[in-house]
Amino acid sequence: EGETVRLVVEFPGSMDPRGFDPAPLQADFEVLGTSSASQINIVDGKEASQSQLVIDLAPRRQGVLTIPSLSFSRGVTVPISLRVLAPGIGEARGEVFLEVDATPGAPYVQSPVDLSVRLFLATPLLEGNLSEPELDGALVRRVGDDSQYDSTRDGVRYRVIERRFVVIPQRSGRFEIPPLVFDGRAASGGSRGFGGLFQQGRRIRARSQPLELDVMPPPPEAAGEPWLPARGVTLTETWPEDPPEFIAGTPITRTLRVEAVGVTGEQIPELSIAAVEGLRSYPDKADIDTTVESGSLKGTREQRIALVPSRAGTLVLPAIEITWWDTTHSRLRVARVSERAIEVLPASGNGAEWSRSLSAVDEFEGNGPESPFAVDSRADDPWRWLTLVFAVLWVATALSWYVSRLRRPRIAPRSNEPEKPRLSIAAVESSCRTGRPADVRAALLAWAASLWPDDPPAGLDELASRLGGSDTAVAMRALDRACYGGAAPEFDGRAFWRAVSPGLRQVRNRRHAGKEILPRLYPEAATGSPTARNLVNTVGREVRNRAKTR
Repeated sequence: EGETVRLVVEFPGSMDPRGFDPAPLQADFEVLGTSSASQINIVDGKEASQSQLVIDLAPRRQGVLTIPSLSFSRGVTVPISLRVLAPGIGEARGEVFLEVDATPGAPYVQSPVDLSVRLFLATPLLEGNLSEPELDGALVRRVGDDSQYDSTRDGVRYRVIERRFVVIPQRSGRFEIPPLVFDGRAASGGSRGFGGLFQQGRRIRARSQPLELDVMPPPPEAAGEPWLPARGVTLTETWPEDPPEFIAGTPITRTLRVEAVGVTGEQIPELSIAAVEGLRSYPDKADIDTTVESGSLKGTREQRIALVPSRAGTLVLPAIEITWWDTTHSRLRVARVSERAIEVLPASGNGAEWSRSLSAVDEFEGNGPESPFAVDSRADDPWRWLTLVFAVLWVATALSWYVSRLRRPRIAPRSNEPEKPRLSIAAVESSCRTGRPADVRAALLAWAASLWPDDPPAGLDELASRLGGSDTAVAMRALDRACYGGAAPEFDGRAFWRAVSPGLRQVRNRRHAGKEILPRLYPEAATGSPTARNLVNTVGREVRNRAKTR
């Protein structure tokens, strides 16, 4: 079983192979291909022609099979009986066969299975094709290049071609890996008749045995945790400088990288990072990749986060953990970045502007200084009367403003939540002067996130499209290359600022111009209101009268 059979039909004269019907053969054989040829010989001045039809067959099962009688325009063939043996029976295993094995045979769901396919050849190969495993409910990925070596089996020397795959089951239960099939053409050792006309090769075929996998569900120890079955996992953090320097109002990029052996990058879960009071974070889109190292899959997930301290002092970055299941030792493990205490230096220059804008949140929450309009109850009487005058003016103004608002078209109400503070463009300019591409990128994305809090741009390309302008797009691409280019190209922060600053200011001005402007404290309508004028005159007379009596 697994070997091919070549059926050669010869008859005098010429023939048209298109009239051949292979249907009688397909019950017990797979027809791999057909070819035909004719030859003309001249003997004693007489011309004689002869034709040949070659049919390559692959038995579909073991046992005694019969090649039935085939009908042609010039006659019929006689039936031929064949005995098909199981693989390994007989003195030799044949000139070509396949071996397939899977490790481990009882994997966990979503954990990798190494599948090795070995093709053994005892004859020179002209061409061939090996089918790839196709499994319903599993991911299959080819790993590395084919390897070739020699091996001896049952006293026969074979040339071995080995191909490796990784199979990742997506559900638990029993899995069957169906037989793989090799179809090829081997060099012929010789051919009778036709002067070696068919020396282009003969068809060969091999079929592997099916394999079964018993896929296990996640163990109880891993319940409640993101399921990450791997052979090894590392979690690391890097900073632009070591040790990093934190300044209030100045962004700094923190890079977290997860590397997992035996899984794809898409299988690595998103990191859970706790918020820190006094520290704004602006995560970038994670970079996910899958490579092959030493014959195994290696997934990576890299997350860049722009951190902007809003105040000076000591802050604590909490520990970050990722739980994973060790498939080699069958135990739960944790990859961890330890807690880090950081000292934030006071801001200076343009960084102070950014720090003040971030600190504005405290004022929204009622933590600002005492109101300058608080009234001292111990003040003298004239001051109380002046306070009353201002109070009456305020009430009149509010009434007038309310009446004018009723006459205006209604505007959708704002949210009760305080508006997030805007990050200063000056902070972006300050980062450009440092000349560090990572800091410039972090500052730009942080500024954009504050300008578009509901829809922040995912990267520099999207930010460039919102800013517009060819110079801006070119500058953003240059910044990306400086951040992620392997050769670390030079970056001119000042030239970058000259290219992008017009677009930054233009977009900022458009955003501010499109917002609803708050009504003035003393609108013009108040001064023209009869009610307001009467109240003011009345209070004024009362103040003058009391002053005269004193």
